[in-house]
Parts: sequence; C-alpha cells; structure tokens
Amino acid sequence: MVKLITDLVLVLGMILTFLEIIILLRLKIKQLPHKILIFFWVFILGTIINFYATLYSIKYLYIATTFIESGVRLFLAPLLFLYVKSIFIEKKGFFKIHLWHFIPFLIFTSFMTFPRVINIVAGKEVFTHVRYIITNLNLALIKDIYFVLYGMFSLRVLNKYQKVSKQNYAVEIEHNLKWLYTFLICFVGVIVIDLILTISEITLGYIVLWDGYITVFALICSISYLGYCGLKQAVIDLPDFLVKKNNYKSDKKKIRILNPEQKKELEGLKLELEKVMNEKKPYLSQDITLQKLADSINISERKLSLLLSDTMKTSFYNLINKYRVEDVKKKLHSTEYSEYSLEGIGYSSGFNSKSSFYRIFKKETQLSPLQFKQKLS
Repeated sequence: MVKLITDLVLVLGMILTFLEIIILLRLKIKQLPHKILIFFWVFILGTIINFYATLYSIKYLYIATTFIESGVRLFLAPLLFLYVKSIFIEKKGFFKIHLWHFIPFLIFTSFMTFPRVINIVAGKEVFTHVRYIITNLNLALIKDIYFVLYGMFSLRVLNKYQKVSKQNYAVEIEHNLKWLYTFLICFVGVIVIDLILTISEITLGYIVLWDGYITVFALICSISYLGYCGLKQAVIDLPDFLVKKNNYKSDKKKIRILNPEQKKELEGLKLELEKVMNEKKPYLSQDITLQKLADSINISERKLSLLLSDTMKTSFYNLINKYRVEDVKKKLHSTEYSEYSLEGIGYSSGFNSKSSFYRIFKKETQLSPLQFKQKLS
C-alpha cells in the first residue's frame, strides 16, 4: 500500500514537471529566465525519475538519472540564484560571467558522480575514494547547507531589486515579485526539510533509506502548489534603468543641494504633475510606470525621480497608490458606483489584484475597504 501511494505521488510529480517543461518549450519567445527554468525543471524531473527507478530497482534508469540526482542540489542552488538575477540584469554575456558558480557541481560530478556510476556499472570498487569520502563526510549535510546559503543569497538579491522596483512601478510589479518569493521559498523550504532530517539522523544516530522520499514528497507538493499559482508569473520584463549597477550601489538616501532656480523649476513641475494626475488620471492604468508618467509631463525620468524624492518627499509607488486610494474613496461616496463590488471598484481605480488593493487601502486609511464602506453607510 505504501509503495503504491509512493508510486502515485512520484508519477504525479513527473507529470507536473514534464508539463512545466512543455509549457516553457512551447513559448514562441524565450527570454533568459525561461531558458534557466527549462534546465531547472529538467533536473527536477531527473531527480524524481531517479527515485522512481530506486523504488522499482530499475538499474539502467537509475544509473542514467544518477548523473542528475547525485549533484542536483549543487547545480540547482546557483541556478536559482542566477534565475533571480537574470530577471533584473542585462542579458549580454550573463552566463559567461557567472559560470564560476557551477564549479562545485563540476568538481563533485568529476570526482564523485562519475566514479560512483563506474563502480555501479562495473559491479566492483574501481574508485576506492568514493567509499572513503561517503564514509567520512556527510555529503547530504554539505549539499543542504550549500543550497540553503544560496537560497538566502537569492532572497537577498530579490529584496534589493524589490526596493528599487517600488520606486519606479505601481502595484502590478508586486504580484510578480510575490510569486518569485513563493517560488524561492518553496524550493528552499524543501531543502530545509531535508536538512532537518539529515541533522536528526546525525544527532540521534540512526540511518534510514526512506527519508529521501519525504524530501521528494515535499518537492512534489511544492511543484503542485507552484503549478496552481501559475508558471506565467515567473517572467517579469523590467526596463533597462533597473539593471544599471550604479542604481544599487547604496540604499542610503542621497542628500542633494538645490539652488533657488532648481527649486523654482521643481515647484512648477510639481504643479504640472498634480494637474496631470487630477485631469488625465494616469494612475488608473495598471501598467503605469515612472517613464510613462515622465513622458506625460514632458520631462526626463531622472528629473521626475528628483521631483518626487526631493520636492514631494515621496516615491512613484506611494504617489500612484495614494491617488488610487483617493479614487476608490470618491467612488465609494458616489451613487454611480453603488452597484459595483469592492473588488470592481479597486480594479477600476488601477489596482490589479484584490490582495494589493486591500493592503494598500488599509495602509492609507487604517480601514479595510469594507470597513470604510460600512462607515459611510
């Protein structure tokens, strides 16, 4: 019975992973993040197949997939890290610059995976160092710690880019970034589970063969959840100004000294911006960006950033959301929108998701949209 359930779960995992690969391969335009994800899912599929081959003692399938499963954590850890970076930085020569991240995987494959496979095929100990290393080093512990560290680096990179994104985008970018966080946390969480199992084995002094299946079950649960969330959220197209390194040299706010003429110019631009916001209402568009707003008042993106940060003491993100919240409040007061649902009003005011609408509205008003509506009644 246990074997049958394990079989069903592994087959489900293989089907879901295969579907993820097919979806990516069928895309007409493949950007670098797409290509990285194809490699990612291929290694995940190979790992699940390896466990399936182990379950039914399918020797040659097991040998073929051991090349993937043996060093999978050493390969996927930097691959996840580069996946996050590839979304936000320029693509030219990307892999050439970052190939060094895969050196541990290549070393492990050369000195452990290949010799181990040869030993299995030969049916004897051709390479004696394999047994010596396995006996004296807990490779599972090393691989798990390596993966978790890379996972932390990936989250750190994502946090850095999120701060910059919020200065230049409205809420539509938040949903995609949230999906990225979910993607990372799911896979890091799987390895944390494996790390806990490994530490418990070391601490309690027991060795079992089925603990790997617990990890792969957690992996398949994560794949199922990510499939539910939607793979299409994984690719984000960001403009070039977000990928320049000098944008991220420091998170500290720069102090600018403006002369009287600059101050006067910015005050004039502030009035012009407020006029555009009130008359043209660009915040109602869900794809509004800093560049588009700058174009609407015929100034550069850099000058608009200066206006927002130095004169208006706000960010693009906060400015857009403030106007959207005010628009929602006006519509809740109006009888014209009395037949609209709260979500419908939120969407009509520029928000593109219920969660961001409720969170931002409550942040601005200290009330949820429903509480605000009830207070009006």
